Amino acid sequence: MRTIVLFIIIGVGAKSFASDGVLIKVTNYTVEQDEFVIHAVAGGRQIDLLCDRNSPFCKVPEPGEYWMVNWTVPCVEYRGNYVCSEVDLYRKVDKPERDRKLGEYCLVKK
Repeated sequence: MRTIVLFIIIGVGAKSFASDGVLIKVTNYTVEQDEFVIHAVAGGRQIDLLCDRNSPFCKVPEPGEYWMVNWTVPCVEYRGNYVCSEVDLYRKVDKPERDRKLGEYCLVKK
């Protein structure tokens, strides 16, 4: 009985996590001082994902489609210049699992 309950809880959690993901298309990136600016499109709108080049969680994804998942924390100040939402990126072919993320970014909507 405990096993069944555990599978139900894990299944509900995984479904909830996947439903928070948004499919985005990364187009290119630029380098500005100590950060990467990843340019992408989400729902027809241009967005930028920022990350510190020296961070171990900062990766520049190849152009293509990715899942973007919002953290459950409120917006934060990024380097004193931006107020943004923290997000993670996952490959489109992967199921969005927390241990397989590509990187952590600051989402700036244009």
